[in-house]
Amino acid sequence: MSGLHGEMEKKFARFNQALSSIENEVAPFVSSPLGEIVPRLSSVENAKLSMAYSYSINALFYMYLKTQGVSPSDHPVKKDLERIKRYMAKTIAMDKTLKESAKKEDEAPTKRNETETKTETETVTENGVKKDKKRKSKSPPPKAKQKKPKKKRR
Repeated sequence: MSGLHGEMEKKFARFNQALSSIENEVAPFVSSPLGEIVPRLSSVENAKLSMAYSYSINALFYMYLKTQGVSPSDHPVKKDLERIKRYMAKTIAMDKTLKESAKKEDEAPTKRNETETKTETETVTENGVKKDKKRKSKSPPPKAKQKKPKKKRR
């Protein structure tokens, strides 16, 4: 029997650690009113937070039904949980796509800047004076003669 007692103590210790970890993660959201948190979040983070709250409330109600002897599989809360899961999957996929496109946009200017830097370093002359190739290659176009508007004859 002492083996069972020691095993239960280990499980409770692990449970207590997991609960403490969850409390630390949730603390920033619980310590401030929701009205103060939401404006600081991006739209994707706001959607994730709303879905997490919805899912949590529905999951708690699902557990309550089980404790009361009601079959939650026949209850509408089951459909709500499935619906929220689908929305979560869509939001995660959208967030991943947005992050990948932002990453590509961030990388593109970096490559262009590296090319410009290489071009500028190659233009240093023998006496150490830097010439600007861009200005030479992109000289302003010659001024075109402007045509005077024709007068209408009466």
